[in-house]
Amino acid sequence: MTKRRFFLWVGFLTLATLCLLVFYYHQHLNAKKSIKTPMTYKSVKTIIASRQLVNNKIKIYGVVRAYRDVDIRSEVASKIVNIYFSQNQFVHAHDLLVELSHGEISALLEEQVAKLHYQESNYQRYLSLSKRHMISQDLLEELKSQLYQTSAKVKQLTLLQAKYFIRAPFDGMVGLTTLSIGQYVQPSETLLHLSDAKILWADLSVQSEQSQHIKPGLSVVLFSSSDSAHTSIVGKIIAVENAIYPKLNTLKVRAEICNQRLSLLPGAFVTGYIELPIHHSIIILPESAIYDNLNGTFVFSVSNGKAHLRSVEVLQREEGVEIQKGVQAGESIVSVDADQLFDGESVSVQVALEGKRYDKNN
Repeated sequence: MTKRRFFLWVGFLTLATLCLLVFYYHQHLNAKKSIKTPMTYKSVKTIIASRQLVNNKIKIYGVVRAYRDVDIRSEVASKIVNIYFSQNQFVHAHDLLVELSHGEISALLEEQVAKLHYQESNYQRYLSLSKRHMISQDLLEELKSQLYQTSAKVKQLTLLQAKYFIRAPFDGMVGLTTLSIGQYVQPSETLLHLSDAKILWADLSVQSEQSQHIKPGLSVVLFSSSDSAHTSIVGKIIAVENAIYPKLNTLKVRAEICNQRLSLLPGAFVTGYIELPIHHSIIILPESAIYDNLNGTFVFSVSNGKAHLRSVEVLQREEGVEIQKGVQAGESIVSVDADQLFDGESVSVQVALEGKRYDKNN
């Protein structure tokens, strides 16, 4: 009985010791939890989004080409006998440029013309006899048919002879050429290049986001990349493409430019803008406030001490980045190092600027 009590006391003491150890362990854990770790805040600069009036200029770029531009080619095989122009010479419509050897075709034409004159006088003589019933009507009809055939032959040879006299189709400037008298040319061979550069067409591209504002009649201001003086050239939109080019997400427009001084050469690359006759109230943020990743374009708004990732739709402008959707006026937006934050991160505002005072050079 004594041994039994001994073992009971030992078991009781062991159990009591384990209970005390468990109790003190939980007390220790609760004490650690009660110690609060100080929260860290990332310091950020923000800008207060506000609407501002801007002169709505739409950026454009493209290439200019001559209003009328053609490679003049030979339609026949022959030898050059005369050249009536100089390189870089201005010529008028219908001016004779090149004469090809045409002796054989001209001889055939002269023969048919003489035959036509004979048949015409012969027909008139027989016609007077027919009126006096001295010849049959069948003979008169046969002479008339021969006359028509010869007349058609003369017209055909006249058109063929004209192909040996190459003329300017319109007023324009002749380009460089390698022609020389005595040179033999083949059909479809290019003889010279003629362009009317006093009027130019500029084929321009506009971002699709601005396509709803573009229409014929709007003025364009262009600058040539090759002009060191950066002289502006004014034109007017005459046509707008009826579909967006999907690969570049751009809309094609065509502007007409008066180039009487020939200061701009066809083929020149130009940039510039279309100035709309209206002013818009828009929200503009600095580029440093925009965060791009594979999922889209974002900004971070700040409220209640936290940064919140916000999806936005934007349009690039000279003044900065226009926020077309996703930000309201009065919201606080992180303006610098937006790519260093994550959604829900605790932040403290270091500097808050008014959006209307934003200068993209600062």
